[in-house]
Amino acid sequence: MAQDKIRETVEDAASTLKAAGADAIEATQKEARAVLGSAREKVMSELRAQADAGRDFIADKARDAAARLCAQAAEETGSLRGRMLGIIAGGASDLAQDLRRHSLPALLAETEAFARRNPGAFVGGAALAGFALARFQRATAAPRHATPSMADRDGASRSLGDMVSQLHTDQDGA
Repeated sequence: MAQDKIRETVEDAASTLKAAGADAIEATQKEARAVLGSAREKVMSELRAQADAGRDFIADKARDAAARLCAQAAEETGSLRGRMLGIIAGGASDLAQDLRRHSLPALLAETEAFARRNPGAFVGGAALAGFALARFQRATAAPRHATPSMADRDGASRSLGDMVSQLHTDQDGA
């Protein structure tokens, strides 16, 4: 009888501990899910903010490029180069406006849809954009020391890159 009572007490204690342990595990899981959900939201919010900042930066650069292209096109009115610069400036301006109006996921979805509808145009445009970026990067890169040097007006030796930089500075200042 005493043994049965002890067994019953031990079983009751074990079931109570089991239930308390299950409740503790469940409460810990709920708390962990809440903390992870909160952390996930914070990370996603930060990623969205950084993506929007990057989008705005690119939109600003596209707008600035469009303004410079428009100015160059205005200087060369009537010529084929001037008309091409005007078309490119309009495209850059439209791109800047589209970037400002749409979210990054919407832009990516739109780009993906275009690529699916027109794969040839997408690949061609990507190649053209790559060539344009490479040319732009090469044009704006610091002059290399391996360029042949020439004598300037004062007889001092200068690299070709320095002379081109000076020409751009003179044009910007004028």
